Amino acid sequence: MVDYDLYKGKELTPKDEEKIKGAESISKCLDKAYRYLSYRPRSEKEMRDKLLEKFEPETVGKAIERLKEYKFIDDADFARMWVSQRGSSRSAKALSYELQRKGVAKEVIEAAVAEIDKEAEFKNALALIESKSKYQGLDKNEAYQKVGGFLARRGYNYDIIKLVIAEITRN
Repeated sequence: MVDYDLYKGKELTPKDEEKIKGAESISKCLDKAYRYLSYRPRSEKEMRDKLLEKFEPETVGKAIERLKEYKFIDDADFARMWVSQRGSSRSAKALSYELQRKGVAKEVIEAAVAEIDKEAEFKNALALIESKSKYQGLDKNEAYQKVGGFLARRGYNYDIIKLVIAEITRN
């Protein structure tokens, strides 16, 4: 009431009514956005797509701007969080692909994935293979087929696959 200078007996013009309805629509849109964010952080594209299911593009645009202003949506933070949480079971290439599908800009993805070094990626791949009992005790040819395929499907490059196979067949 204070925001729109409303008081008992005040005559509302059509312009005032439209202004109040627009603010109510943005408020409902923000409520939906907060609910959606309560599950996990989201990229701007994910949030925009979800809100466009129920709201007008103009309303969604204003809500997204407000979410950015409050720092609830930040693709750079989202990408860093995504890489840190999923980096132990995925390669840099797979993480890049996932972030790309979520609508994060290429420069932001490259910055987030650059934090993963090759040594950490190798250790993650090795730990992933060592945690699977079916990949233990394989000869070199079987390891190239099974382990190589498994790691390749998770986006690891050939250099890392080769190092992991060398490590597990050496023991």
